[in-house]
Amino acid sequence: MANELLTILEYIEQERGINREVMTKALENALLSASKKSIHPATNLTVKVDPKSGEIRAWAQLEIVDTDPNNDQLLLEDAVTRLPNAKIGDIIDWEVTPKNFGRIAAQTARQTIMQQLRKAEKDTVREEFADKIGTILNGIVRHFDSGNIIIAA
Repeated sequence: MANELLTILEYIEQERGINREVMTKALENALLSASKKSIHPATNLTVKVDPKSGEIRAWAQLEIVDTDPNNDQLLLEDAVTRLPNAKIGDIIDWEVTPKNFGRIAAQTARQTIMQQLRKAEKDTVREEFADKIGTILNGIVRHFDSGNIIIAA
């Protein structure tokens, strides 16, 4: 999947002219939103996408407890398997990278990514034409979109 992700990011970068860093941030936000529905309702989740390898990893900040953990807690006996020096009361970053997202989580990620990409495209166009405000340009109206007019030069 990582290879496919890198291919898609490269395609979008070339085709739509959106910076890869912007796309990576959008993807991280989308995956974070989807992870909150897919992993468990931990309050402090972090998702990182490696822009070079395409690897996706997620962490939750959990408190180590002795018994009866809730969503933001982890049993001491589970924590010492990865962190031998862990003790009760510690707050740790515990990797919770899901193997696969559910259908709803994938749909949430897709919607968030598309929203972020549209926003990035609009920002790119705005930056391109910001210095042309007040200048008369010739063009053909191609599309009306939510009160905006798309003109081909």
